[in-house]
Amino acid sequence: MVAPTGTPPEVVNKVNGVVNAFLRATGARPCFEQNALQGVGGSPEDLKTFIASELAKWKPVIETAKIRCR
Repeated sequence: MVAPTGTPPEVVNKVNGVVNAFLRATGARPCFEQNALQGVGGSPEDLKTFIASELAKWKPVIETAKIRCR
């Protein structure tokens, strides 16, 4: 899950805690698996690191393919 830039840290941390608790719950795994998804918990910093690595990984592909947003 992501939140808009500028969301107060206390809100981000509260939502993060609720999401991580859900991901640890017994019923979460089947819910994700039936939709071919993988729930990965972590901290807001973990998500920032993941997004940065994905941007770095896919940027050359996007540029080579000349993919543009409209």
